Amino acid sequence: MTVASAIFYFFAAILIFFSIKVVTTKNLFHSVMSAFAVLLGTAGLFFLFNAEFLGIVQILIYAGAVTILVLFVVMLTTAGPKYRIVWETPLNIWIFVFVILFGGMLGMIVLSIQWPVAKPVALHGVTEALATRLFVEYLLPFEVASILLLAALIGSIVLARRD
Repeated sequence: MTVASAIFYFFAAILIFFSIKVVTTKNLFHSVMSAFAVLLGTAGLFFLFNAEFLGIVQILIYAGAVTILVLFVVMLTTAGPKYRIVWETPLNIWIFVFVILFGGMLGMIVLSIQWPVAKPVALHGVTEALATRLFVEYLLPFEVASILLLAALIGSIVLARRD
């Protein structure tokens, strides 16, 4: 087993563990923090696959901004950090049967595919070209989107504020 394979399996185990924790934990705050770990693990996979730009975007936008936005919603609403998720119906045996069958089917599909092995390529200039297009050619739409997101954040704070 190579070092890259060991790192991939490490990130895969982290992603699986925290993904299950997102949907099974009863504390909403812990669920958001587990989602944060999933997003960071995904960024780690992007870095492993030589997609540095996607990894940085994953960390900045999803792990950073989206997680903070969700935490603002959780903290500023009436639910607060003590909100607990309660299951409406008890777990049924058919849920476990479906999960095992679906997981087995998915595993068979993944193992039966002949996955191509990526070869490292020189990406010199690709990130610079993307940055030039984003921050020079499309600067106005980028700034309009950021102002719109800022207005939405301020509006949510005003609506959630207790008077």
